[in-house]
This record gives sequence, C-alpha cells and structure tokens, in this order.
Amino acid sequence: MKSHRNRLRNYFKLSRRSIIASVLTCLVGLAFVFLPLGRSLRQYSYDLPFMLFRSSGTVSNIAIVQMDDRSFQDLEQSPASFDRALHGHLVDHLQQFGARLAAFDILFLDKSGAPESDAAFYRASTNFGNVILGAGLFSRKQNGVTETKLERAVPPLEALPFGLASIAADADREARRIYSGTERFRSLPFKVAEMLGVSTTNIGGPNQEMWLNYYGPHPFLKIPYAELLLAPEKWSNAVAGKVIFIGRATEAGYAGEEKEQFRSPWTPLDNDFVYGVEVHALTLANVLNGDWLKRSPAAEIVIIVLVGLGLGFFLPQFGPLVSILVAFGTAFLIFGTGCATHLQFNWWFAWLIPVAIQVPVALGCSITASTLQAYVEVKNLEHSLSLHLSPERARQLAKRRELLEPGAHPQVISILFSDIQSFSTICDRTRLGELMQLLNQYFEAVLPCVKDTNGTVIKLIGDAVFAVWNAPEPQPNHAELACRAALLLRERLIEFEAENESFRLKTRVGMHTGEASVGNIGSRERFDYTAVGPAINLAARLEGLNKYLGTDILLTDDLLEHVPKLFVTRPVGHFRFKGLDRVVKIHELIGNLDVAESSKPWREKFREGMRKFCDGEFSAAQVTFEEILAMKASDGPSIFYRDFCIKYQKHPPSEWLGEIKMDEK
Repeated sequence: MKSHRNRLRNYFKLSRRSIIASVLTCLVGLAFVFLPLGRSLRQYSYDLPFMLFRSSGTVSNIAIVQMDDRSFQDLEQSPASFDRALHGHLVDHLQQFGARLAAFDILFLDKSGAPESDAAFYRASTNFGNVILGAGLFSRKQNGVTETKLERAVPPLEALPFGLASIAADADREARRIYSGTERFRSLPFKVAEMLGVSTTNIGGPNQEMWLNYYGPHPFLKIPYAELLLAPEKWSNAVAGKVIFIGRATEAGYAGEEKEQFRSPWTPLDNDFVYGVEVHALTLANVLNGDWLKRSPAAEIVIIVLVGLGLGFFLPQFGPLVSILVAFGTAFLIFGTGCATHLQFNWWFAWLIPVAIQVPVALGCSITASTLQAYVEVKNLEHSLSLHLSPERARQLAKRRELLEPGAHPQVISILFSDIQSFSTICDRTRLGELMQLLNQYFEAVLPCVKDTNGTVIKLIGDAVFAVWNAPEPQPNHAELACRAALLLRERLIEFEAENESFRLKTRVGMHTGEASVGNIGSRERFDYTAVGPAINLAARLEGLNKYLGTDILLTDDLLEHVPKLFVTRPVGHFRFKGLDRVVKIHELIGNLDVAESSKPWREKFREGMRKFCDGEFSAAQVTFEEILAMKASDGPSIFYRDFCIKYQKHPPSEWLGEIKMDEK
C-alpha cells in the first residue's frame, strides 16, 4: 500500500514537471517566433539551407550588364553625369544580338542630362520595343499627412514602360522577401515578367508573402558594361535570347553612404555582397520558374506548439543520458525536415527555434529539478542584465533612476567615432584567438582615453568606439574634453604599437558637436543608453573621411567653435555628404599649442593652396600642394587636393563652389 502511494506520488510529481516543461517549452518557442529576440534565428532558418547545400547554381535565361567602376573608367564617365546616349548604343547592341528584353535598374530622375542624349536613348529603346526602366516610389509627410510620390524618368524617357526598383531588404541588409510592387504599380521584375507574357495577376498580392529562392551565390552571367560597348562581338552569343538587366555594381564611396549592396545567405562565409540588380534578376527568375519560397505563419505556430508539447512532456520521462540522446536525435530530425522542405518543396519555417531553443529548454527541464527552475531563471536574468551594464554605468543608473525610463531628450553633445584602419585585412591575417587578444589589448589602451577625460563610451561596435561628452551629466567644456581624448588616444596608440609587434593599429577619429536625442532606447527590462540623430551620423562620416584625406583626427567647424584657440588645427575643406542638406567645413586636429610654431610653415602654405583651389586656380594650387609635399612628405590632404587639381584641369567642374561632393569618390 505504501509502495503504491509512493508510485502515485512520483507519477503526479513527474506529470506536474512534464506539464511545466511543456508549457515552458511552448511559450519560449512562441516568444522567439513573435518577438524581436528571435529575429536572427528566423533569418538563419531561411539562410542556412542555402549556405550549406547550394554552393553553386546558374540561371541561363537571364544575364546582368554591370556598370562597375572599371566601366566608368574605361568610358570616362562618372555615376553622377553619365552620358545616356551610351545606353542607347547598348540597347542597339542588345537588339542586334537578339536579346529578349532590356531592364534598366536605374532611376533616370536627373534633369541635367543632355536632351540629345536622352533622345538617342529613347529612339534606341522604342526601336527595340522591349525596354523597361526603373522608377522610385517615395513617401513623405506634408501637413501631417503621408503622401506617396511616384518618381519616373525625365522626358522623353517617361514614355517608356517602367517598374518600381525598390527592394524589400531586412534590417540586416539582406534581401529575403520578394517585392512585387503596390496595387497600382508593379515592381521592375514583375513588370518584366508581364512584358514577357507571364501573368502575375494572382501572385504577389498584399496578403501573399513571397520569399527569394537563391540558386547560388552568383547564379547570373555578368557582363561589364564597357566591354559590351567597346567589344560587343565578344558577348554576342552570351546575350542572345536572354533577358538583360542593367544596373550599378559599384562600392559605396565613404562611411555612412547608403549602399546599393545587400547581404546574401553566403555573406557570413565570404563577406561577399550582391547588388540590387542581382536581386531584381533573381526575383524575375523565381517568378518565371514559379519556384519562390513560401512560409505559412499558422503552420509554423502549429509546429512550434507540437514540438514544445512533445519535447516538454516526453523528455522528463527519461533519465539524463537518454534525454540527451533523444534531444539530439530530435534536433537532427527537425534540422533535416527544415532543410528538405526548404530545398525540395520551396517551403520554409523557423526550424532553428525548435533546434536551438526548444530542444535545449526541454532538455534543461528534464535534468533540473522543477523547484530550481524559477531560481535559475532569475539568476539567468540577473546575469543577462549584468552583461549589458558596465560597473560605471550601473553606478550612474543607481544614482539617476530616471535613466531607466524609456525615452530620450535633445542634448548638445560632443561625439567621437573611432575605428582601426584596414581592420578587415588584420582579421583575415590573424587567428581568431589572437585577434580577440589583440582587440582586448587595444581597447585596454583606448577606453581609458575616454574615461580619463570623463567621457561616456556608448558602444563598442567591432573595432569601433562610439563615445560622447556632456551626457548623461552636463560638462561645460565637453568639446575640449573630446579633443583631449582624441590626442590622448593618439599618444597611447604610439606606446601600444611600440609594444605590439604584429600589426600597426592606426586609428581614425571623427568628431562633431551637435544636438542629438540622448536617453534610454528600449524598456525597463532591456535598456540601452545611447544617442541618435544626424549629428551622430556626421561624426561617423568624418571618421570615414580620414581614409580619403590621409588624416587620423578630423572635426567639424561646429566643434571647433567651442575650442577656437585651445588646439592647433588646419581647415581641410568644405564637404557635401550624401544625405545631408548642408556643406560642412572640416578641420584636422594637429595637436596641442606646443606644435604651433613647428607646423606653422606648412600650415600657412596649405592655407594658400586651399585658397587657390577654392578660387578655381587648379594649376597654381597643384604647384602649391606639391611644394607642401616637399616640406612634409606624404601629407594626406595635400595629396588629396593635388589629385583633384589634376582631375579638374582635365575635366573642369561645371559649377564650382569650392566644395567636395563625396559621391565623387
């Protein structure tokens, strides 16, 4: 009788544990399905089958003509002022060689082009008959009302068929979803399909999710634009009978520029990106083949619930060793099922959530006493929060509890962005363990520079440091402190490099003073004290500008106004960055006042060269900059402007205001 009661008590104890494990496993799985914390698992559920099992694959009926950097050089053209008559010659060649259709992934919105060039392009397109252009759809707020504006090619090109050239990229810049357009306007690939006679009426609707089916890392034949113009016979057979997409394939010119590059499932392996024109070509291939991927959220929820109930209930029935074996077997089965449905049946679901989350949760429940689960969860939560908070930040939050509240407020701050020059190359040449050790040593040298000047390190992004002054506590001399931190960083790195025999970690710094939104972004459970706004973006772009000027510390005129006579600087020009509506005057921070006399000769000579350059006296300015290089070898700004002088003597700018547009680089 007593034995029977013990068995009954153990049965209810086991059932209660199984119910708790089942409910917990289901809830955790559903949380990763619906909440942002599961985004990376959902994305990798889509990416991994491609990455693991599709290393090659080609599409034979579509090709891409790339307007790459070499083509711009060979044709002596620039992206900002491309002669559209060349597009007309390209269309003539495509028609001559028997291409089926030409689709331009280019927005012909610039009205400054030569009318005769546009007319030549239009004549060639109408003679061919199967030419389609890209168009843009932009949303803007006016008087509190959101208006959508369609932007098409300028006359006479607006008479040609068009499709929306937008791409549905995720937050990580990977193109996963197919963009079909709007109810009124179809996307460029869908419009191409319709011109080819494929009915797309019943696909790509607002309630129908379509996902890109990648055939391989780069499945399309790519033809350089210049080669097709200058040596067309070489590519005559390659374009015959194919749909030809024409689009840009150039790198971004500076830090912060919006790129026409997108991640693919293989990018984490080879750090290779695809261009927007490749995404459009892939979309068309999926539509023509009818093999795009589908995803059913309802079916995904059912799978997550069934896996949670099954694992949560049955794993606690076994001992630890058997539970581990069953858990690994279940994970492998789910992995195989997810890849098979993905690759064979063009249907995918977030299978990594059961594999990476639900199986470990259920296994943990099976080998851990139910009475300890709540304690472990609390400790895990405490540990999780501690990972996000430095001791300094924790002390600040303890004093100012209002910082825990979500929200931000405008604040004038001084901003510093820094990163290591050629860090990607260093990564490629360094073992992972050695790289982490090197980074730790680097940050041990760099971060005290911010701390010693009472700055706040907002984030460490890879090798980059993002720091601010005048927040969260007010600092009247915040601009001076930021400059002193940058100079201190330069000194510390000289000492660091003397001890580091492997690589020279040259650091580039960009600084700006401006208004930003500062505060806690997130919630009470997951907070992130940060600063956002255009001022932050400008500081980041200055860090990238160092690459072109050959400098290591750049700051804006806005920051220099706060420290007019405390440091030795020199103006290095006026720059217009893409996405900013004003020209920014930039200065180089040379050092403290003790270097004023020694640097005065070449600084004054550089000022003379800049005056000539801004006045359009490019030949005289070139001579002055070469004189500086004789005084100060390898002076980056002098080399930068000397090269522009040579360029502008050959191709004088049409409207010269003395400013450098960074989209020229």
